[in-house]
Amino acid sequence: MRGRSATAVLALAFARARAAPGRALLAAAGVAAAVALLAVAAGGGAIAGERAAERVLAGLPAADQRVALAWTGRLPASEA
Repeated sequence: MRGRSATAVLALAFARARAAPGRALLAAAGVAAAVALLAVAAGGGAIAGERAAERVLAGLPAADQRVALAWTGRLPASEA
């Protein structure tokens, strides 16, 4: 029964898309624009954070600009 319902829904969706092809294209363009804006916002946030860190580090004396990193975890089996 569930398979018939899904088939009917898909058949209806395809029929509506064939009846008004511009509507599907408009929806696809809207989704593409939303994804592009999300990527731009994420990239802009990363760049802004990077520049803010550069400004803060530039204001520190040279001796305080060093960073020490310690790893206490294990490497994955594929890396070992």
